[in-house]
Amino acid sequence: MASDDKERWAMFGIGFFELIIIAVVALVVVGPKRLPEVMKQAGRLFVHLRRTANDVRSSFEQVIREAEDEIRREEAESIRKSLQPVQDVRQELQGLLQNSGDVVEHTKADQPQVDQNQAEQTLVDQTPLVAATPPDHQPQGSHTFNPNGPGPLHKS
Repeated sequence: MASDDKERWAMFGIGFFELIIIAVVALVVVGPKRLPEVMKQAGRLFVHLRRTANDVRSSFEQVIREAEDEIRREEAESIRKSLQPVQDVRQELQGLLQNSGDVVEHTKADQPQVDQNQAEQTLVDQTPLVAATPPDHQPQGSHTFNPNGPGPLHKS
């Protein structure tokens, strides 16, 4: 707690006892009649110095922010430039896909349109007719059904 009191009274690195000594010297040098006026002027000077210090600090922080923003912009531009070949390849591929799609559409347009019924009729017309073999005539070497169940088949 003693260190907190010292820190609370410390101003500009000046402790409580140093402030008392300064006040006594000011009282002796300036005199009791002019002391309040001098203290007001000192207070105004202190406020002006504090305001100036804050302005300088905010200006400095603004310059730092602007420099950081400039660095970010340069890095972003560098990244954009490094990604440009990838974008070029992407655009080229999209162009090729578009061209291939146009070719497919053009090819489809060139092919005649055939409806389902016409396609089935063409298939029926092109299928060769096979004559059925009479049941009493079996070609030589053909196998017959074994009525006794599973087992070797007999040739006729």
